Amino acid sequence: MIKQKERIIYLDFYKGIGIILMIMGHIGFGDLFDHFIHGFHMPIFFYISGYLYAQKDVEIISIRSYVMRRVNTLVIPYLFWGISLFGVRCFMYEINIEPLRHLFWDNTTGLAFGCSLWFITALLIAEITHLFIDKKVRNEYARGITILSIVIIGHLVSLQKEMVIPFACKQAFVGVGFIYAGVMTKRKENTELFQRIKALKIWEKVFIGIGISCTIMLNGYVNMRINMYGIIPLFWTNAIVAAICGLYLFQYIEKYIYKFKILEVIKNIGKNSIVYLALNEFMIFIQNEYIYVWKTQNMFEKILIKLVILVGTLMILYLCSYILNNIKKKIVLKK
Repeated sequence: MIKQKERIIYLDFYKGIGIILMIMGHIGFGDLFDHFIHGFHMPIFFYISGYLYAQKDVEIISIRSYVMRRVNTLVIPYLFWGISLFGVRCFMYEINIEPLRHLFWDNTTGLAFGCSLWFITALLIAEITHLFIDKKVRNEYARGITILSIVIIGHLVSLQKEMVIPFACKQAFVGVGFIYAGVMTKRKENTELFQRIKALKIWEKVFIGIGISCTIMLNGYVNMRINMYGIIPLFWTNAIVAAICGLYLFQYIEKYIYKFKILEVIKNIGKNSIVYLALNEFMIFIQNEYIYVWKTQNMFEKILIKLVILVGTLMILYLCSYILNNIKKKIVLKK
């Protein structure tokens, strides 16, 4: 019997916040909000993946077993949700195989009910690429240069808009850099630099947060899915500093999570992030199309409707994840 890995609470909470920001971006809370969250909210998921990877002993990680495990946790959900949403779309409208073709090729566009699933294949490719480099390139400096080279290639091919590389490989090459940043944060967390960052006073952390928020807004529009990064060095600075600040913030918040129900709910969103990632745009579509159909020019009413859609989406997906987890438990118990 395989021992269930112990979850890291503050990382689940961190992912939960990232998922909520993603859903808010899909609902649409204005251009300024969209500009702000895209400066960091997708990079942090790659960063968290790297931080989690660094918890393991690299010497005992087999590339084959790692790939098989990620096929089970990423590829199977990708195919299940992608094909299921395609079937729902065909049922609601007409049979059109175009979304299915995109699912098995250029999945950053043209999928049924949004394109959130691109992230799953990008994460898988980025994780396997990083694992291979981490296992095969033993010298730390050579490893860093190799990662940097892949990131540069990712940005260069991203400039070739007409070049289609399947399964969000362009985004994966860029994401490798954020995985590496998460790995190095964990491996170097006891060094003087990171200890000094953790020891910063609350007003110093707020000051850094305000500063990064300003530089995110000063940068051009960022969107990893469509290969837009604004000023690339500024994008990397913003995303990595924001990721590190978020990590230490949620480490601090962890002790309060079980004291407040809402914080525990956010933690559970992060724990079941794949379900929220796969289904959020479908749930938003259903509410926009069939429930909240009235139009209004009043700004307050617009914001209120969007908040209702946000809460509705989170509640429905919370129920979906609860049902799926119970089904999974029954299947495991039967085995």
